[in-house]
Parts: sequence; structure tokens; C-alpha cells
Amino acid sequence: MTSLATHGVGDVFAGSDSLISEQIELEVESTAKGVERYRRLAYDAVERGDGASLKPAERLLVHWYDPLVTAIRDEMRLIISGKPGLGRAIYGPVMLQLDAERMAVIAMHELLSRCMGEYNGTLLVQAAYSVGNAVIAEIHHDEMKRNNKADVEDLDRRFKRITASRVNCWAKKTLADPKWSRKVCVHLGTRLINLVVGVGTVKGYEDEWAPAFEHKKVWREGQKKGVVKLTDEAHKVLESGHIYRQHLRPRFQPMICEPWPWSAEEGHGGYLQLRPPLVSKPRAEHTRAIKNADMDVVYEAVNALNSTGWAINPIILSVMEELWESGGGAVLPNADPLPMPDKPADIESNPEALKAWKAEAHEVHSANAKLRGARAEFMQKLELAKTMLGREMFFPHQLDFRSRAYPIPPVLNHHGDDKSRAILMFFIGKPLTARGLARLKEHCASMYGMDKGDYASRRAWVDDNMELLEAIAQDPVNTVDLWCRAEDPWQFLAAAMGIVFPELGAHIPVQRDGSQNGNQHYVAAGLDEVAAPLVNVVPGTTPADSYATVGNRVMSTLEDKARTGCKVSRELLSHCKRKVYKQTVMTTVYNVTKVGAREQVKGQLKKRGIERGDLFKYSSQLSELVLDAVGDTFPKAKEIMTWIETCTRMMCKHNPGRAIQWTTPLGFPVIQPYRSMKKFQIRTCMQRLTIGTPNEDSPVALGKQVQGGPPNVIHSWDGTHMMCTALECRDRAIVFAAVHDSYWTHAEDVDEMDIILRDQFFSLHEADLVYQMYEEWCEAYPGLDLPEPPARGSLDLELVRQSPYFFH
Repeated sequence: MTSLATHGVGDVFAGSDSLISEQIELEVESTAKGVERYRRLAYDAVERGDGASLKPAERLLVHWYDPLVTAIRDEMRLIISGKPGLGRAIYGPVMLQLDAERMAVIAMHELLSRCMGEYNGTLLVQAAYSVGNAVIAEIHHDEMKRNNKADVEDLDRRFKRITASRVNCWAKKTLADPKWSRKVCVHLGTRLINLVVGVGTVKGYEDEWAPAFEHKKVWREGQKKGVVKLTDEAHKVLESGHIYRQHLRPRFQPMICEPWPWSAEEGHGGYLQLRPPLVSKPRAEHTRAIKNADMDVVYEAVNALNSTGWAINPIILSVMEELWESGGGAVLPNADPLPMPDKPADIESNPEALKAWKAEAHEVHSANAKLRGARAEFMQKLELAKTMLGREMFFPHQLDFRSRAYPIPPVLNHHGDDKSRAILMFFIGKPLTARGLARLKEHCASMYGMDKGDYASRRAWVDDNMELLEAIAQDPVNTVDLWCRAEDPWQFLAAAMGIVFPELGAHIPVQRDGSQNGNQHYVAAGLDEVAAPLVNVVPGTTPADSYATVGNRVMSTLEDKARTGCKVSRELLSHCKRKVYKQTVMTTVYNVTKVGAREQVKGQLKKRGIERGDLFKYSSQLSELVLDAVGDTFPKAKEIMTWIETCTRMMCKHNPGRAIQWTTPLGFPVIQPYRSMKKFQIRTCMQRLTIGTPNEDSPVALGKQVQGGPPNVIHSWDGTHMMCTALECRDRAIVFAAVHDSYWTHAEDVDEMDIILRDQFFSLHEADLVYQMYEEWCEAYPGLDLPEPPARGSLDLELVRQSPYFFH
């Protein structure tokens, strides 16, 4: 039996003296763990012969690439001219069958990987064979793709990891004229190694020559043999790269003292000694823009988010541990791998039985591969929760380039999955009155899946099932088959326990979620009186369901087409279900492409049993109808999205070197980071090398800038709305947390938070945000005649303050 007293919830929230020194020790430990993890991964890569894929090594490959390509092309010209050379008659004909770019990548990658794995040098003959074998494998791979694509597909299916030996072995079986021979491999590899050694330097080519490799004779196994090894200077370059990179990703943990406040003067915040930037993955142009912007309100908002104290829910932790020890499953990953299917007795003589067994075994094998990752993730979460049990903890936040906030600690935070959210609760509790208990009941019903009903029906559902909730709360382990049916089972369990045990309920976060929040922002920005009722921007007696509205439009169109004899439409009538089109409706506001929408619908139709041959045409038609229906349902959203796309396209073409930028109402500069690669990426069948990276000198990626405009504008607005709400809640001493458009507080404070978030939404959109962005863009591009934004509608935005299901 599980009870509140059993777990000592009342003792969890004891106070503590200064935790500064302990927090610093934790941050030092986080850095050490990050270094340890990096070193382990780097060691594993070197051990499996893939050291050249590591970033410090890749920098050398990029440095050598152009000179090596030139050297290989010079060698090819000598081969074509017929000029004699040592071994040229043997390797020459093969060398001419692959482009110099890929040959350079293969030669550098193979030689550097072998030298990194053997500190005292790799035997020249073995390295030469390895390089030559890999080049011939690339030639064979090309031939198989040209001659019979099915051969390559068979190769990919048969081997999870493609290696040169596997490609060449497969080529011998499938190609009429395979190129492989040990003699050719060694001669070709030797020549390429000579070229790599000839261009390999650890300094600039304009500086004094500093070779990266040395070739010499050494005694091995009683005789002198040629070896190639990295020079001490090359090892130093690689090690300095490792030292730099190993400190880039500490294993960030929750903080046990309140995070350091962000401010323009300090230039950092959150952790005490670690220095993660305010904006994750910042580009230089964005960093400069932030330094020059008035960010005081943004800093205050991040500080407000950081100040929320969290604790581990001891009862949920106990239930998780007990279920995990008993084997997991149902609401947890299976603790043990799924058993492989038994082999049929006639598997040797019955090809059909063998084929069926292989298919079943493949599914089990794939499921076990996924389970390994899920188990590792859950065990990390569980161990961290046990470490933090009984302590107050804080989650420092970072912003993305659009100003959306994310907790930095990755393993356990309230942005995580159902288990992560359920195991967390507010450190400071707020005793439940009748009002707070009512809000907790509504939350409980929503977590079960009753969020489509009105508040009264949700509370009634809890009251009608009170005996069930009490049974679950008293013995959650043995009633798991009852509560696992919930849409969010762990959060439902936590809420149910909060209702049964009010002392615990005082700490449970209650969530209010936006109703298609992206469309809510478009409705407000365009004052769209037509779509406002569909996303609860205006009052309604029950929550509106825009998905059903779109679905009804699609069904009506399908029925019309079916009556005209369209076979596909007739077939789709029985498959036009909410689950099939919901994701597409939801992501249309974020500018999902036609291809993306088709793939979303295709995945759902596949689950419903549509045959593989029909999937493309069925998903193409249905996704197109859904996109059209969304456009008809939300006309202002479509107009604003089209206007943003038109403007971004014009601005990118007018100044291809300038990324699209705008400023949020709180002063945060949004700069879209999408730029084209300055150079390109070289791919072989076994590895790839990126030559150059996006930077401020690269032209913007037109397609991504245009496609990203509408969703990024919306995300910058929803990030602003959340920050404004966080600041007002802090000023009113209301504990607040958020997962983008899902706002959390104590059950007792939900009513006040409801008022605040509506007021802040009205204040945000009271100004014409689209026209402000137009004015900003006109000022930034004075020589460009941008079209004016679409006219706003006649919606009375004040009504949002009276809408009970705006967030619900």
C-alpha cells in the first residue's frame, strides 16, 4: 500500500543553509562528466577506425582537401598522357574511374584514422591496402547503383554498417567485371598515401613546412618494415582540438541553489561557473545583435523562469522504482529485451516459413534496439531523481533564436515526457481550498483524456470516478492496468494522488494549454472574427474543436468527389479520421510543406492498413484537401503567412547576404540562421566530409528563409506572450512554469494565472504586430517596395478576457 505518510512528503521540504559551494562542486563535476563522455566517445571512434570523423581531425582533412584534389588531378593527367611511373600501369586504369574529390576524402580519412589508432605508426602495406580497398569499394558502389539499384538496396538491408570489404565482396557476387585485386589495392593505396603525405601539413601552406605524417623504416617482427605515422606536431594539433571540444558540453544538472540572474552588465547568468550562452547555438551576428539590443525585460523574464523551485514527487518516484524492479512494461520501458520468436521446425526446408520468421525476428530486433535507448534514458532519469529527492532544484533556461525558452539540464526537466513531468512538482506548496481542488480535478480529467469537455464535465468525471481514484492512489502498483489507459498516465496518476492526498496536491503543477496557439496568434494579429470562435479566442460554452471543423470540410469534399465516381475519394471516406489529419492541421500554421503534410497523412494511413501501392495517391489527395480546408477555415492566417513569405523572398533576393531579422515586442532580435554552405559536402558510401560551414559571408538559404518566416514569427510571439505572463506572475508572487504554450502553476493560483495570461495576450496583440514588422523591414530595406500587410478584420480582441477556454 502506498500512502503519503509512507514516503514522508511532509519532510521533503526542509530548509537548507547556503548551497553555493556545493553547487560549484556540482558544476565542476558536470564539466568532468562532460570531458569523460567526450573522451570515451573519441576513444571508441579511434578504436573502431573512425578517428578521422572526429571534429579535431576533420579540421585537418578540410585543410588538406584542396591541395590533395589538385595533386590527384595532376596524377590523373599523367595517367591519361601515358607517362610511365612506378605501378602506374597497374593502378592507373582504376584511378581514372573515380572523381578526385571523393578519392581525396577516402584517402585522407583511411590514412588518418589508421594513424590515430596506432600511435607508433601503421604499416605502409596495410595502410595502402586499406586505402586502395576503400577506393575500389566506392567505384563498385557506383557501378552497382548504375547497373542495378536493387543490388545496393540488398547491400543496405543485409549490413547495418557498410564497410569497404562488404561492398567489394558484394560486388564480386553481383558485378560482371569487379575491379578488386590485392595487387591493385596496394599499388593504388601506396600512390594515394604518397600524395596525402606530400600535402599533409599542420600549418598554413604559406608558412614553414610542418609535416603531419612521417614515413620511415622500423624493426617489426624481426625485419625492417615501412610505417607511416603522425608527427608529434600533428598529435598536438589533434589533442588541442580535443581539449577545446571536451569542455563544450558539460553534463548539465539541475541547480540546487537559485540560478545567477541574467543582466546586460554581467553578460552571463544561470549557472555559477559554467557559461552557457543565453541563446543556444549562437551565431556571431546574433551575439552582436543581442549585445546592441535593449534586453533588460528579456533577462528579467528568463530570471523569472529560472527562479521556480522544483522537487521530486516521492510517491511517483517510489511507484516508478517498484514497477521497474518488477520488469517495467505498460507505462515504462521493458526492463529486459523482448524474446526472439521461436524458429519453425521446418525452417531449413520451407522458404516461406524462413521468410516469415525473418520478418517477425526483424520486428523484434528493431523493437529491442529502440528499447535499449528508452531504457538508458529512463535509468538516467531515475538515478537523477533519486539523487535529487528531498532537495529543492532549479532549471536554468536558454532561449532559441526565436526567444522560445528551454531548460538547459537535459535528463530531467518539465519539458520532458510524461514520466519527467509527473515526477516533478513545485518545491513550495500552496494548500488547496475548494477552488484549488476544482482546478486540480479539471487537470486530472484532462490528463486522462477528457480535455475536450467543459470544466463542469471534467469535474463531474472525477467525482463520478472518485472510488477508482482512491483505489489507484492507495495502491498504484497493483492498479497500473487501470491508470495506464490514460492519455498521459503518469501525470494522471500524480494528479489523482494529489486529489486523494491534499498535502501532495498542494505541490502538483496544474497546466493550462493554448487551443491551437499558433492559430490563436494569427487570429489576434489579423483580428480574424471568422476563425476566432474555432480557437477559443472569443467566449464559448464548451471548448471549440477546429480539428472537427477542418475534418467536416474535408469529409464534405470527399463525399462530393465520391458522388462523381472518384474511387480514391470513396475509399478515403472511411479513413478521414481525426488521428489521420490532426497533425497536418496542427502544423499547417507552422508552414508545413505539401511534402511534409503528405508524409504525415501517409504515416497514419499506413497504420490504418492502406496497401503500400496506394499510399502515395491516397495520402497526396487527402493531405491536399486538408491543407485547402485549413486555408478556408483560417483565412487571415493564410493571408498573413503568404505576406510574410512574399516579403522574406523579396528581402532575400534584394540582399542575399543579409539574414531576415525582426524584433519582438520585448526587444529580442530574431535573426533566422539559415545560410547556404560556403562550399559543399563530399559524400562517399562510408563517410562524408563537410568543406566549409555556414557563416556571415555565405549567402542566405532562400528556401529556408522563406519557409521558416511564418513559423518563426509565430514562435517569437508565443515566446513573448509566455515571458510577459512569467513576469506578471512573478510580480504577483505566483509560482510559474511553462512548456511554450502550456502554462503551469499551483492549483490554487490557476484562476489568477488565467486572468494574467489573457490580459498579456490582449496587451501583446493590441498593437498591430504585423504592421510593426512591416515598418521595421521597410526601414531595414529602404530601396525595396514591400507590399503592405493584409487588412485586419473586425474582431473585438477584448473578448479574449472573457473566453474560458482560450487556455484550458
